[in-house]
Amino acid sequence: MVASRVGGNAEVVEHGRTGYLVKRGSVEEIRQALRDLLSNDGLRLGMGQLARRKFEHGFTEVGMVAKYRDLYLYGLKEAGN
Repeated sequence: MVASRVGGNAEVVEHGRTGYLVKRGSVEEIRQALRDLLSNDGLRLGMGQLARRKFEHGFTEVGMVAKYRDLYLYGLKEAGN
């Protein structure tokens, strides 16, 4: 994935790990990121696999419910201290 470094994109894309974050409007950064991904199958596939795992862990309905559950349990534990 190549995304602009705006809004919540940095929460979804880990630069250099699950994709590239580029300066908004920087055609050259977008061009270079796409060149890197298109010229390196291993890099592209590796980033894609990591991105998929990150999505499945934190951005699916099941993942979000698990995160809220953990947050509530943590809050209950802290309130009991």
